[in-house]
Amino acid sequence: MKTQVLRGKLEPLGLIKVLAYISSLQETGYLRVKQNDIEKTLIIKKGEIIFAKSNLPIDRLGDMLLHRGMITQEQYTQASQLIAEKGYRHGRSLVEIRAITPKLLWDAIEKQIRAIAYSVIPWEEGEFEFVRQQLKAKEKITLRLSILEIVMDVVRHYDSREVFLKKFPDLKSIPVVLEIPDRHIALEAHERHILDLIDDKTCLSDLCESSDFGLEEGLRTVFLLQILGIVELISKQKPPHVTKREQMVEHYNEIYAYIHRFLAQHMGHVAHTLLKKYYKDVQIAQEAVFGLVDVNDDGTLNAPKLVSNLEKAPIAPDFLDSALQEALEEYLYSGILALKRTLGTDQETIALKQIQEMQEKW
Repeated sequence: MKTQVLRGKLEPLGLIKVLAYISSLQETGYLRVKQNDIEKTLIIKKGEIIFAKSNLPIDRLGDMLLHRGMITQEQYTQASQLIAEKGYRHGRSLVEIRAITPKLLWDAIEKQIRAIAYSVIPWEEGEFEFVRQQLKAKEKITLRLSILEIVMDVVRHYDSREVFLKKFPDLKSIPVVLEIPDRHIALEAHERHILDLIDDKTCLSDLCESSDFGLEEGLRTVFLLQILGIVELISKQKPPHVTKREQMVEHYNEIYAYIHRFLAQHMGHVAHTLLKKYYKDVQIAQEAVFGLVDVNDDGTLNAPKLVSNLEKAPIAPDFLDSALQEALEEYLYSGILALKRTLGTDQETIALKQIQEMQEKW
């Protein structure tokens, strides 16, 4: 497996998207999250958390057991001496001195891993880095914790409801169903109720109003459905008038949106994060056209802004159209490359066939 790195800065619920991406592709590697001097690591195998580490004393196994009253200070000290003498881990040391049983050790490690995972996911500031690679050292005791279950639990119990308003700046956008949820995804009754209300025509604000749960709680559920790859949002707004160059951008936007939907069907909401990552490289190379233009939620680009950038660029008038097309093609190729590297050549072939048909219509 080739070593690959995905890194970035945290925002409220930002780590949720990263974990959903890792889970959807059943990745293996190390997710390191840092906030000031605090650093925590989730060790992941095939999309499941098998171990976790933290540099906080309170997160250590012995300290956690002591804090919860499951061992005494005397037992903690005895175990620490055994660690120094024989190099044992804290868990084994506690079993050796009969402070805990092997069963209690196993249960305690599961609680420790869960506690570290649950503590780091809600972080609103900091940095993350996921290193995709084979695991070098095997832990003596590992678990298999479902990332999706933990992610769903965090979203459901996230304290700050206001953050969901910030996640959906356009309440007139329309949620559409991408796929029926798998059986292993256990939606709660109120979440299925909102899913059943989605008719691919009703906008976000009206959907939440009709649910009787209120706007913020309705958006919480829509955010969860997005993360799970069950729904995506489509903008309702359409420009009243488009120039010829804007028409060119909109043609490519149809293809970009298709690639976004294709990725989302296989990866869920993190498809957007992936496309943004590939777009950033293109944005640097084509700064004259793409400068200060971000990727929309559906993978498209703002046509008027692109054209405005183009017409201000130091490009001879006769070459403006070709410069625009070259930039748009480069973003298209980056999207196809993201699709190929992420989903494989078989899925790339399926997508390319549809893209070619869309190109022929132009």
